[in-house]
Amino acid sequence: MANSITRKLLGANDGCMLLPTGVVLTGTLDVPLDLEVRGRLDGEARAQRITVAKGAEVLGDLVAHSVVVHGRVAEGAIFADKVVLEEGCAVDSEIYYAEIDIRQGALFEGKTRKHEAPTALAERTDDRQTA
Repeated sequence: MANSITRKLLGANDGCMLLPTGVVLTGTLDVPLDLEVRGRLDGEARAQRITVAKGAEVLGDLVAHSVVVHGRVAEGAIFADKVVLEEGCAVDSEIYYAEIDIRQGALFEGKTRKHEAPTALAERTDDRQTA
């Protein structure tokens, strides 16, 4: 759970943690809340729901029940029960999902793998090659 300094920096309120525009965070975010990335995250994020806003960038893994991408995701993998790639997003990543929606106008390069428990795969990185 994020400490009070991290919560203040990231603007945690109303059940959602926010990584604001202009902020670059390097490392791992593991929060019991929803997460909205408007800045840049170089690392891994784990939350109930993750939204990557338009203009935001994530370089690393995303692990959540639900992931919605409006911005850019690269250099990692998405592990989520439900993934939505919105119009105008750019994703260069592996996606492990139970349900996926790639909207017209979304840019996706990578590979997808349907899995009944995609978030469990994030715990076993060796399985990425055999999933």
